[in-house]
Amino acid sequence: MGTVHELAEQRRIDLARVVLGVLREWTVPPSDQAMLLGFAGEEGAALFAAIRAGAPMPETTEVLRRCSAILTIQRALDTLYPNSRKMANYWVTTEDPLLQGRTPLAVILSAGLPGMERVVEHLNGTGKWG
Repeated sequence: MGTVHELAEQRRIDLARVVLGVLREWTVPPSDQAMLLGFAGEEGAALFAAIRAGAPMPETTEVLRRCSAILTIQRALDTLYPNSRKMANYWVTTEDPLLQGRTPLAVILSAGLPGMERVVEHLNGTGKWG
C-alpha cells in the first residue's frame, strides 16, 4: 500500500491521462491542449511534454479548475449524447448560435478558464442567452 503522497500523485497521473484522452477525442491539437490546460511559454511546454509522457498533473488551483471544467463538459456531453461519443465530440467543434456562432472549442481557446465556465453554463442551461 502506498503513502498518501504516492496515492495523490497516482490520482494526478490518472487525471492527466483522462483529461488528455478527452482532449484527443475532441480532436484538439497538442499545442491547443497545452493552452487549454494553462501551460504557456517554454516552461509550460516542457511541463506539458512531461505530462504527455506520464507525469502527474500539477497540483495548482488553476490547472485543477481547468481539468474539472473539461471533465464537466465531457460529462454533460455524455448525458446529452449517451449513445454517440462521436456526436458529443462533434458538438465541441460545431458552431452554436447561442455562443454567437462560435464553436464551444473556439470559446474555450479564446477565453481560457472563463470560456470553459461559459460552455459549462451553456450545457447546463444556466448561461446568459444572447
